[in-house]
Amino acid sequence: MLIKGLFIDVVNKEIKEVVIENNLDSIYELLGCSIIESGYPQLLSSANHVLFCDEEGLLKDSIGCFKIFDYEPISGNAVIFSTDEEGDTQSHYLVVEKIKEIIQFVDISELPEPKIEVFTWEEFNAKMGNN
Repeated sequence: MLIKGLFIDVVNKEIKEVVIENNLDSIYELLGCSIIESGYPQLLSSANHVLFCDEEGLLKDSIGCFKIFDYEPISGNAVIFSTDEEGDTQSHYLVVEKIKEIIQFVDISELPEPKIEVFTWEEFNAKMGNN
């Protein structure tokens, strides 16, 4: 079965409607990745929609990023679908122009370097409140 999604294309910095087969292989192919992450309904202000993106996007040489409102950047392409009561994907019903208003494409050079902190086990437990 074919479904409509909103494709967030970070290379061309555009958002467009796409029609693909309703299966994981088609989503992987569309996004150009091997592991997908789904979620972010709170970012879309809709519990009935889900965003799929590359799970490993920030670990790769990114092709581009975008932000929804002022949340952390998401690296790589993404697609938005609606979901039914069981969580299965189906065609979106969002207004494309409204989604374009909340998404900002981000230049990779503007992103801060990742901050890496190393802790001993004791320090980690103290930070987590586990004494």
